[in-house]
Amino acid sequence: KKRKTKKKKGAGAAAAGGEKVSARGKEIANRLEAERLQREAIELAEEAELKRIRDLEEADERERQRIADEKERKRLRKKKKIEDEKKAGTYMTPKQKQVAKENELRLAAMKAAGMVV
Repeated sequence: KKRKTKKKKGAGAAAAGGEKVSARGKEIANRLEAERLQREAIELAEEAELKRIRDLEEADERERQRIADEKERKRLRKKKKIEDEKKAGTYMTPKQKQVAKENELRLAAMKAAGMVV
């Protein structure tokens, strides 16, 4: 007949069962716990950094959007002003404005010279 041998309990059974754990086992468990805590701290730091970067990117996007909206408002305001001037018949292109200014300067020079206009 073969004799049955008792199975020895492993480290997992000893820790879970509350049995005595060797000094080496405690040392390993403490080291593993310290490594786990360190990994968690690193993960938390990485998550915080990613959140900070995400927040900065969102702030940049909001600023770009604000600037784009302001440009659009200015463009629409200028377009409306030109349309209003065209309706009133007072709109002049930049070239026409330059010619009118030159004519006004000539007229002022003629008056200054004593010519009757």
